[in-house]
Amino acid sequence: MRGMTKKRVLLLLNRIAMTVAAVFFCSSASANVWLKGVAEGDIQNDFGFTFEQEVKIDERQLYNEESLFLLTWKTSSWLKLAAGCRLVFERNDIGRFDHEFRPTFDATFSSPELWTMKLDLRTRFEMRKKERTSPYLRQRSRLRLRTSWSVTDFKISPFAFEEAFFSFKQNDETRDCFDRLRSAVGVSFKPIPSIDDLQCLLFYMVQHGVDNHASEWDPTSLIGVEMRYSF
Repeated sequence: MRGMTKKRVLLLLNRIAMTVAAVFFCSSASANVWLKGVAEGDIQNDFGFTFEQEVKIDERQLYNEESLFLLTWKTSSWLKLAAGCRLVFERNDIGRFDHEFRPTFDATFSSPELWTMKLDLRTRFEMRKKERTSPYLRQRSRLRLRTSWSVTDFKISPFAFEEAFFSFKQNDETRDCFDRLRSAVGVSFKPIPSIDDLQCLLFYMVQHGVDNHASEWDPTSLIGVEMRYSF
């Protein structure tokens, strides 16, 4: 029994070391690294909450920090609604951090499980109002594929998602613009097998962005690490 516990501890330390090494490698290689912590829980009946804290690092410099709070309502087994706000601090061209208060509404549709596969579609509406710019509505549609299949005591399981961004601006050059696309693949796992409510996600994402209806998309790759605790 003691030998088995020691083995699990060593496996856990090895997993943490691999994660830290991956983040350090990507940072030193001038890649983007996104780090996110999530806490979510039930309030009463089908109502709950979600709190997210995220930092984004580019070339080993912090360029974005976001806090998101949502109140959630699971109306049925296939539909979950959420409403809240996001506070954003983003570094501008002169090195100063602009702030943005972003009201948010979500609707997530989930399909029944089929051959261990799970599919969900989240549609998110955000009211954007950056400093020195006019407000506009942005829609984000994320299609995610997961599976209930997993391996080892760490419950390692793959996932993938694609997210499209639509900005409904009044500027003639960017009116009703499909301006961003994200594609990601990764794995989720339990960093501590004995704690069911703690989950870690590692993923690689490619983001394609376009400004002012330009004909060429500007791709950016990044590594994401997310720790999620549910209670």
